Amino acid sequence: MMEGSNNKINLGDFDVSETTGFADGDILEKLPEYFQPWTNISSRLVDLIENKTVWEHVDKLELLDHKKLNGQAELRLAHLQLSFIVAGYVWQNGPNNPTKGIPKCIAIPFYGVSERLSLPPVICYCDVILWNWRPVDPKAPLTKDNIKPLYLFPGGHETEMFMRVSLGIELAFLPAIQCVLNAMYAAEDSDSSSLTKCLEDVASTLRKMTELLNGYHDVLSASTFFNVLSNFFKGYGPNTPLPEGLLFEGVSDKPIYATSASAAPTSTLPLVDAALGVKHTEVMNQKDAVLTSAFESCLRGLADFRSGHIKIVTKYVVVPANGSVPGIDDLMNFLKGMRNESTGN
Repeated sequence: MMEGSNNKINLGDFDVSETTGFADGDILEKLPEYFQPWTNISSRLVDLIENKTVWEHVDKLELLDHKKLNGQAELRLAHLQLSFIVAGYVWQNGPNNPTKGIPKCIAIPFYGVSERLSLPPVICYCDVILWNWRPVDPKAPLTKDNIKPLYLFPGGHETEMFMRVSLGIELAFLPAIQCVLNAMYAAEDSDSSSLTKCLEDVASTLRKMTELLNGYHDVLSASTFFNVLSNFFKGYGPNTPLPEGLLFEGVSDKPIYATSASAAPTSTLPLVDAALGVKHTEVMNQKDAVLTSAFESCLRGLADFRSGHIKIVTKYVVVPANGSVPGIDDLMNFLKGMRNESTGN
């Protein structure tokens, strides 16, 4: 536990960038030449999926030694490339006809890289969004209009915009990260004025994020997301089209379970949750009307964002699924429960 504001938190110690927040700010666009075969397939993946030739090309790959990858940046790019290749291989023919196993040429390195990064061996939110981008103009502000995905799935412009809007929301949260920390320091120092300002800034950021969240409606159809894009985000195990798991040749004789990609692993809202939850009693005890108003504004901002997220999930998953997605009721109950906690209901 922190003891006083003199014990400041260094964001870098938690792998958080001061310029890109939870998104990776040190992105490689190319692995060493030895790993070029992975780059070749991942960069052509959309065409290979649409032509149903992913298996043909992947099965010809040689087994490369993932231990030759050095440093976090290379490991992350390798996980990104391999996760896209694996998703394309498994779901090339759609969710009704997935392959039940992947060859050792991708299974062994993907599993190994995942272990080295402490990630599950499945495509993750960090692969699709946090690590999968570069700035269009490195000198311009980082917004959804100045970022471009490195790798894509089928879905054309809509898929690209889905990724850009998602990352734009992450980047928009950046100012709130330091504000949350400063709010904690101010609360510990009983500095009501600074705490109020920090909470007002966090509330403003949450409103901006909600505006960006609503941008999905303008760029992505429910049909494209549910019938095309979401197919590649499915995991393997219970409540998936591969309920018995996925076989990783050369890794295990038994199928492996892994949870699929979603926005749930993002650290944006949990950071606000933690800060507001921890400081709730301290704020209420100070009986400062302006401070209380700023705090309640944060809670409303959090609840509004979660309400917007529920609408997104309803439009893009619940309605088109028409009861065909296992576990969707549990997901909606969870999301509504988190939203209601924000409002105290």
